[in-house]
Amino acid sequence: MGDKGDQTDSTGGNQPVKPGRLDIGTLDEKPRAHNRLNLLNTLQRCNSISDTNKKRKYMDTPPEDPYRKKESPEAFILTEAMKPVLKLATDVDVIIKDIPNTHLKIKEIAKKLKKSTSVFDRVSVKQWMENNKMEPVPKATYDVDIQTDIHIVTETTTRASNNRNELNTQTVPKTAAEISTQTDFDPDSQLPIFSLPKSCKYEDFERIKSLRWDINLFKNTRMVIGNPLEAEDNIPKVVLIEPKDKEMDLSIQRLFKEKYPDLNRATGDFETLEQITRIGDRTATTRKVFKVSHDGTLPEIWQKLERVRNETIECPRITMHHIVGIENDVLRKLIECIFMESTTAVDIYTTKPRMERPTFGMIVSKGNKTYKEVLEKVKGIVTNNEAAKAIRSVKSTKNGQLLLTVDKNEEALVNIKEALGKPEMGLRTLELGTGERYMTLHVRGMMLGTTKVDVIEALDEAADLSEIDRKVGDLRPMRNNTLTCTVNITTLKGEKLLTARSIKIGLVRCHMEKRVKVDRCPICWSYEHNRQQCRGVDRQKNCYKCVGDEHESKDCDKEEYCPLCEQAGHRIGTMKCPAFKSALNKAKKRKRV
Repeated sequence: MGDKGDQTDSTGGNQPVKPGRLDIGTLDEKPRAHNRLNLLNTLQRCNSISDTNKKRKYMDTPPEDPYRKKESPEAFILTEAMKPVLKLATDVDVIIKDIPNTHLKIKEIAKKLKKSTSVFDRVSVKQWMENNKMEPVPKATYDVDIQTDIHIVTETTTRASNNRNELNTQTVPKTAAEISTQTDFDPDSQLPIFSLPKSCKYEDFERIKSLRWDINLFKNTRMVIGNPLEAEDNIPKVVLIEPKDKEMDLSIQRLFKEKYPDLNRATGDFETLEQITRIGDRTATTRKVFKVSHDGTLPEIWQKLERVRNETIECPRITMHHIVGIENDVLRKLIECIFMESTTAVDIYTTKPRMERPTFGMIVSKGNKTYKEVLEKVKGIVTNNEAAKAIRSVKSTKNGQLLLTVDKNEEALVNIKEALGKPEMGLRTLELGTGERYMTLHVRGMMLGTTKVDVIEALDEAADLSEIDRKVGDLRPMRNNTLTCTVNITTLKGEKLLTARSIKIGLVRCHMEKRVKVDRCPICWSYEHNRQQCRGVDRQKNCYKCVGDEHESKDCDKEEYCPLCEQAGHRIGTMKCPAFKSALNKAKKRKRV
């Protein structure tokens, strides 16, 4: 080895080495520290001055050549675990199809299982599995001339750069900021985000609120079904005042006011009520309630909840409740962004979702016939019908009519109703809960001279309808000398018609539109709340035309009057009514969202 003076070539020559280079043999004396120490030691020993052949071999090896790959144990375990799950989903589906009258809950579980396992059959997932089948192995690249700066490049880095757009044809997102800049984002087909922006601002929340979040991102919030007032007294509670309920007369706000009457005296937009109770020598109990008013917009709610966060820094947990008009998922994301750097946990209370009935119901009657006589008639009609397998129960109602309960099978219900509804049978059928099974369409743009028969023939031809599938209303005049009509139709056939958006009736192509349901309080007729929240005038027995209370609408000969607009000349619920038009526009906006 040379001294610290002029260095010479390690091959024994007298040529001086260029400044900045080290003698190759010095690698044995001062091995470089690295996390891949064993690999480097091997390289250093092979680069020894005493082993010329091996040194030349390593020099001639291209840096891009990887070392021998090993199968990833994690990928192997995942692949082997997926196979029986996929087979199980297929077997369950086959068994359910072979066994008649399978329990509805079993069918629902099998449907969810099939939907979940279908993810494994996606091309993007299979491609990802193939790309990660082998374990990443490090490889060394180095300067052949001096071999002093050895840089380890893992195969993971190379694979990530080459296959970045293979999964779902988009860059695999790492942060919320990256995902938020992508276009045409589909939450059902994309990977969730796994991190949130640091010191999240409202602008950041706006970009990521519609994205899918990994469940592990929700560290400070949780959804709870129940009443926030049932939480422990020492947990601070936040009551959010709705813009149209400043007096706290509705829903959960009314319960807060009843339990804490002092909230009536708190008139500001952000008020804090604190009560301290001490009984004898016991520890004092402190109850704290934050009364927060807002205008219903997300920026305003963000600003108010930021203040709540600052006021509850030392509280381990607080409670609040859902907000009308804001989805629970969006509200939870908003609160999570606000409290992400806080040590305070937030319980968001909400109501239990309504359960959907698992059956269809149908009432069957025949003039003055008794229940037993109608039952014998029904048995004779449906006994040999294949759809009879879907019948779950047959019993009488309180007034002696026959109630037929059928599994939620659209085809079976239609077949049974068609069989019972034939004119020669003389039976009258009334289907219960038809709101979900039937829909209303508006057909507009028919030319003058079009008849109801023309509409029926066009509908039957377009969607293969029978008499039981549709009910066509009378034709009414519209602007520009055109006609319109309303059609009640089964949901399945109606959705089929709506895919075309128009239908040929006579010489013209007419526009079809699904009616948007506008909810109305049955007590006071308001569009702003439901029955449970009503505090208005009871108009249930009033005339729907003039709002009088001495007669029914069919016997009314007075001028039309709308109690919501307080104007004469139109009745409630028509397009002449500004209140109805406003409620209809809001309902259409909610539907589009």
